[in-house]
Amino acid sequence: MGRARQQSFDYVVVGAGTAGCVVASRLAATGATVALLEAGGAYPRLLDVPLLSLWAWLRHPARYCWQDLTVPQSELEGRRVAWPAGRLVGGSSAINAMIYCRGHPGCYDRWDAGRSDPRAPAWAHAALLPYFRRFEDCDHGASPHHGAGGPIGVSSSRYPNALADAFLRGCEELGIPRNPDFNGARADGAGYLQLTQRNGRRTSSAHYLRGAPGAGAPALRLRATVRRIVVERGRAVGVEIDAAGGSEVVRAQREVIVCAGAVRSPQLLMRSGIGPADALRALGIGVVADRPSVGANLQDHVRVPVAHVLARARPTRPAALARAAIDYALERRGLLASNVADAAAIVRLDTAQAIPSLRIVCRWRVLPEHPAWVVDFEVVAIDPASRGRVGLAGGDGAARIAPGYLTAAADRDVLRRGFELARALAASAACRAAGLGAEVLPGAATVDDHIRRHADTAFHPVGTCRLGSDADAVVDPWLRVIGVAGLRVADASVMPTTVAGNAQAAVLAIAERAAELIGDGGPGPAAAGDVG
Repeated sequence: MGRARQQSFDYVVVGAGTAGCVVASRLAATGATVALLEAGGAYPRLLDVPLLSLWAWLRHPARYCWQDLTVPQSELEGRRVAWPAGRLVGGSSAINAMIYCRGHPGCYDRWDAGRSDPRAPAWAHAALLPYFRRFEDCDHGASPHHGAGGPIGVSSSRYPNALADAFLRGCEELGIPRNPDFNGARADGAGYLQLTQRNGRRTSSAHYLRGAPGAGAPALRLRATVRRIVVERGRAVGVEIDAAGGSEVVRAQREVIVCAGAVRSPQLLMRSGIGPADALRALGIGVVADRPSVGANLQDHVRVPVAHVLARARPTRPAALARAAIDYALERRGLLASNVADAAAIVRLDTAQAIPSLRIVCRWRVLPEHPAWVVDFEVVAIDPASRGRVGLAGGDGAARIAPGYLTAAADRDVLRRGFELARALAASAACRAAGLGAEVLPGAATVDDHIRRHADTAFHPVGTCRLGSDADAVVDPWLRVIGVAGLRVADASVMPTTVAGNAQAAVLAIAERAAELIGDGGPGPAAAGDVG
């Protein structure tokens, strides 16, 4: 291997994804020098067009995604579940379905459980609301619940369709009340989903980087795969990246901030010697800090389809697509502005629950095994009890993803009860009048067999570098990695629990808050055993 070259910046941010673009941009705006390292490529403007962006990554996943597989899942007939994640500037916010749903405030409130130091930053919903409002540019304008003028557009769909309206009227038939804003005063009920769009175009976190280059902008480096964090005398001083002809060290005079996501953040920590000591030694990795909880606490929303044939003309027939292209070019409206999932019902299955456990999303699609146009009432367990772990599969540092899907009986019960509700919705007068026909999934299969054969990820993994004030936390309330100075994590991995919504909104708020904490200097470096 060739000789390592070195560069130096105030901060090094690993990952130009949903969180990394935010953190790097905000820190660079303070006048600091910031290196932003991304393993993937640039954000193509094609992805600004909502429906085209979904088509692009589904057709060419290797171009835009990490393509991971879980280990075989015992409760899913031993299946390995595909876990795509964005691998380009903007990360998963550049390829996701753009659903903007923060989740129930109670989810955030429990993040503060056990906070013992009054100086420590609070992570309850009230504490995070200003950060949500900071990044939002809501099409309804500023309000106590929303912000305006921020980098991320938050808007209603510009492709309202009769199918979504029928779904919501079906919810009303079943006694599920309408909610005009899942991110407002209430987080449950039935309503249209808000989207991370502005004027019919996707707004990923790549928009944070769209200002004029030069002073105040991070130094973005693409196709830079970080191999390890460089730690000297207990302090992170930079990262080593793969480079042509050898390795390269990018040094950080102040801090290294890892924003690589729920899989790659713990993976990078462990490859750098920060993790469960016995497991690291077994792989021949020198131990820098014995942190057994790195990679633990993995949570993800699990989903399963309930699909019916829809007796209406397909929106993607050639004539409709031609008309859609004209509508979009002229007004940024119509089919090409669609994210194919316009409405949802978020419900508490038990009145004693503080946080909703179930979401049913109304979306239209084509199933490979059923080429007719179908409507899928996607059943999602949004407050899962099952837990898993991200580890290392071998000495090469590959990630081993073991989500433990449905290992908790409560999650299986949520999906079963969700099936009952989804079928009742499909049988409602409103949905039948809209053209819902025969059920094709699960069809003749039993519900339990269908769950085992078809359940998979809803793309919201979190929790593997959990923040907290307890001894088992990976990062403290300032997001500093416990036991290593000069190192923080700021992404979905620090979330102690899921948020009964979509992870993107929470990650953007975490990143905004992280940039502020880092820019303020914080209370000093976290020493071994110091949990804030």
